[in-house]
Amino acid sequence: MAVKSTQQSVSSTPQGRRPNSKARAIKQKGMSSRISPLALGITLAFIAGLAALVGLNLVSSAIAGLYLALSLITCVLYGLDKSAAKSGQWRVAEARLHLFQLAGGWPGALLAQQWFRHKTRKQPFQFIFWCTVLVNCGVLVWLVMTDRSLTELLPPFTSFLDRFF
Repeated sequence: MAVKSTQQSVSSTPQGRRPNSKARAIKQKGMSSRISPLALGITLAFIAGLAALVGLNLVSSAIAGLYLALSLITCVLYGLDKSAAKSGQWRVAEARLHLFQLAGGWPGALLAQQWFRHKTRKQPFQFIFWCTVLVNCGVLVWLVMTDRSLTELLPPFTSFLDRFF
Protein backbone atom coordinates (compact mmCIF):
# COMPACT_ATOMS: atom_id res chain seq x y z
CA MET A 1 0.00 0.00 0.00
CA ALA A 2 2.84 2.40 0.83
CA VAL A 3 4.44 1.66 -2.53
CA LYS A 4 1.22 2.44 -4.35
CA SER A 5 0.82 5.85 -2.71
CA THR A 6 4.46 6.72 -3.45
CA GLN A 7 4.00 5.90 -7.12
CA GLN A 8 0.81 7.90 -7.20
CA SER A 9 2.45 10.99 -5.72
CA VAL A 10 5.32 10.80 -8.21
CA SER A 11 3.09 10.42 -11.26
CA SER A 12 0.47 13.03 -10.41
CA THR A 13 -0.05 16.32 -8.64
CA PRO A 14 -2.42 16.77 -5.68
CA GLN A 15 -5.19 17.63 -8.17
CA GLY A 16 -4.75 14.19 -9.77
CA ARG A 17 -3.29 15.52 -13.06
CA ARG A 18 0.01 14.70 -14.61
CA PRO A 19 2.54 17.52 -14.22
CA ASN A 20 2.83 18.17 -17.95
CA SER A 21 -0.86 18.10 -18.85
CA LYS A 22 -0.92 21.89 -19.28
CA ALA A 23 2.00 21.72 -21.69
CA ARG A 24 0.22 19.04 -23.68
CA ALA A 25 -2.94 21.15 -23.81
CA ILE A 26 -0.96 24.13 -25.13
CA LYS A 27 0.55 21.99 -27.91
CA GLN A 28 -2.90 20.79 -28.95
CA LYS A 29 -4.32 24.29 -29.47
CA GLY A 30 -5.04 25.49 -32.97
CA MET A 31 -3.36 27.99 -35.28
CA SER A 32 -4.80 31.06 -33.58
CA SER A 33 -2.85 30.33 -30.41
CA ARG A 34 0.39 29.74 -32.30
CA ILE A 35 0.57 33.09 -34.09
CA SER A 36 1.31 36.04 -31.88
CA PRO A 37 -1.19 38.90 -31.98
CA LEU A 38 1.64 41.30 -32.87
CA ALA A 39 2.73 39.26 -35.91
CA LEU A 40 -0.87 38.85 -37.02
CA GLY A 41 -1.53 42.57 -36.52
CA ILE A 42 1.53 43.62 -38.52
CA THR A 43 0.59 41.27 -41.35
CA LEU A 44 -3.05 42.37 -41.42
CA ALA A 45 -2.07 46.06 -41.29
CA PHE A 46 0.25 45.57 -44.26
CA ILE A 47 -2.41 43.68 -46.22
CA ALA A 48 -4.96 46.41 -45.46
CA GLY A 49 -2.50 49.11 -46.52
CA LEU A 50 -1.65 47.26 -49.72
CA ALA A 51 -5.35 46.75 -50.47
CA ALA A 52 -5.94 50.48 -49.94
CA LEU A 53 -3.10 51.31 -52.34
CA VAL A 54 -4.58 48.96 -54.93
CA GLY A 55 -8.04 50.49 -54.38
CA LEU A 56 -6.63 53.98 -54.92
CA ASN A 57 -4.86 52.79 -58.09
CA LEU A 58 -1.49 53.68 -56.60
CA VAL A 59 -0.27 50.09 -56.85
CA SER A 60 -1.33 47.53 -59.43
CA SER A 61 -3.14 44.41 -58.38
CA ALA A 62 -0.22 42.46 -59.90
CA ILE A 63 1.96 43.77 -57.07
CA ALA A 64 -0.58 42.52 -54.51
CA GLY A 65 -0.62 39.18 -56.29
CA LEU A 66 3.17 39.09 -56.22
CA TYR A 67 3.17 39.69 -52.46
CA LEU A 68 0.63 36.90 -52.01
CA ALA A 69 2.56 34.43 -54.18
CA LEU A 70 5.90 35.24 -52.56
CA SER A 71 4.36 35.02 -49.10
CA LEU A 72 2.96 31.56 -49.84
CA ILE A 73 6.27 30.37 -51.30
CA THR A 74 8.19 31.78 -48.33
CA CYS A 75 5.81 30.14 -45.89
CA VAL A 76 6.33 26.79 -47.63
CA LEU A 77 10.11 27.31 -47.51
CA TYR A 78 9.93 27.88 -43.75
CA GLY A 79 7.88 24.71 -43.36
CA LEU A 80 10.37 22.72 -45.42
CA ASP A 81 13.28 24.15 -43.44
CA LYS A 82 11.63 23.33 -40.12
CA SER A 83 10.90 19.79 -41.30
CA ALA A 84 14.49 19.37 -42.49
CA ALA A 85 15.79 20.71 -39.19
CA LYS A 86 13.76 18.16 -37.24
CA SER A 87 14.83 15.22 -39.40
CA GLY A 88 18.49 16.16 -39.88
CA GLN A 89 18.10 16.70 -43.64
CA TRP A 90 19.63 19.41 -45.83
CA ARG A 91 18.23 22.79 -44.83
CA VAL A 92 16.99 25.75 -46.83
CA ALA A 93 19.78 28.32 -46.89
CA GLU A 94 19.12 31.38 -44.74
CA ALA A 95 20.20 33.57 -47.66
CA ARG A 96 17.39 32.06 -49.74
CA LEU A 97 14.85 32.72 -46.97
CA HIS A 98 16.06 36.32 -46.72
CA LEU A 99 15.92 36.74 -50.49
CA PHE A 100 12.28 35.68 -50.61
CA GLN A 101 11.50 37.93 -47.64
CA LEU A 102 13.17 40.88 -49.34
CA ALA A 103 11.37 40.22 -52.63
CA GLY A 104 7.99 40.51 -50.88
CA GLY A 105 7.42 37.27 -49.02
CA TRP A 106 7.99 38.77 -45.59
CA PRO A 107 4.29 38.71 -44.55
CA GLY A 108 4.24 34.94 -45.12
CA ALA A 109 7.61 34.61 -43.40
CA LEU A 110 6.40 36.49 -40.34
CA LEU A 111 3.37 34.22 -39.99
CA ALA A 112 5.41 31.09 -40.76
CA GLN A 113 7.95 31.95 -38.06
CA GLN A 114 5.15 31.94 -35.54
CA TRP A 115 3.22 29.00 -36.94
CA PHE A 116 6.23 26.69 -37.21
CA ARG A 117 8.02 28.18 -34.19
CA HIS A 118 11.03 28.52 -36.47
CA LYS A 119 13.81 31.12 -36.53
CA THR A 120 12.13 33.16 -33.80
CA ARG A 121 14.96 33.05 -31.25
CA LYS A 122 17.95 33.40 -33.54
CA GLN A 123 18.75 37.11 -33.07
CA PRO A 124 21.07 37.61 -36.09
CA PHE A 125 18.41 36.06 -38.33
CA GLN A 126 15.68 38.22 -36.80
CA PHE A 127 17.78 41.36 -37.27
CA ILE A 128 18.26 40.61 -40.97
CA PHE A 129 14.59 39.64 -41.27
CA TRP A 130 13.40 43.01 -39.96
CA CYS A 131 15.92 44.79 -42.19
CA THR A 132 14.43 43.00 -45.21
CA VAL A 133 10.95 44.07 -44.08
CA LEU A 134 12.05 47.70 -43.81
CA VAL A 135 13.82 47.66 -47.18
CA ASN A 136 10.88 45.98 -48.89
CA CYS A 137 8.37 48.43 -47.44
CA GLY A 138 10.72 51.31 -48.26
CA VAL A 139 10.89 50.22 -51.91
CA LEU A 140 7.10 49.93 -52.01
CA VAL A 141 6.71 53.45 -50.60
CA TRP A 142 9.32 54.74 -53.04
CA LEU A 143 7.45 53.15 -55.96
CA VAL A 144 4.22 54.81 -54.84
CA MET A 145 5.80 58.22 -54.16
CA THR A 146 7.77 58.39 -57.41
CA ASP A 147 4.94 56.90 -59.48
CA ARG A 148 7.24 54.22 -60.86
CA SER A 149 6.17 50.80 -61.93
CA LEU A 150 7.71 47.54 -60.85
CA THR A 151 8.46 46.70 -64.49
CA GLU A 152 11.18 49.37 -64.46
CA LEU A 153 12.91 47.52 -61.62
CA LEU A 154 12.39 43.94 -62.84
CA PRO A 155 15.21 43.54 -65.41
CA PRO A 156 18.07 44.16 -62.93
CA PHE A 157 16.19 42.26 -60.21
CA THR A 158 15.67 39.17 -62.37
CA SER A 159 19.35 39.11 -63.33
CA PHE A 160 20.15 39.30 -59.61
CA LEU A 161 17.80 36.39 -58.89
CA ASP A 162 19.39 34.30 -61.64
CA ARG A 163 22.57 34.08 -59.55
CA PHE A 164 20.67 32.21 -56.81
CA PHE A 165 18.71 29.74 -58.93
